[in-house]
Amino acid sequence: MFPDHRMEFVEGEAGEYIWEYRNKDGSRDMRVVDNQQSAGYTSEWLCKECVAKTTVKHYISGNPSKNVGAWKVTLKSNGSGKRIAGDWESGDGTLVDKNEAHRKGDE
Repeated sequence: MFPDHRMEFVEGEAGEYIWEYRNKDGSRDMRVVDNQQSAGYTSEWLCKECVAKTTVKHYISGNPSKNVGAWKVTLKSNGSGKRIAGDWESGDGTLVDKNEAHRKGDE
């Protein structure tokens, strides 16, 4: 995720899996044969130089991991020194409500 050698991966966790095509209650839309589950991923990173901690929210993926692109980066705790980067949020992507029906052809 971070090509910067100063950042070290600490830990990460996949979020709740959701069906690509789902009913209002979040259950699988059984009419779609190639329906797949995906999840977001949240990772924590540590700056080796100043010990600042950063939280990264990754896009939803069928294989959620720290290697999936990020849509939001937020400083979790300050380090010792001057901050050289700011929080960031992508304008791309779509927010997904797992409790909202999504049918094939809704795109």
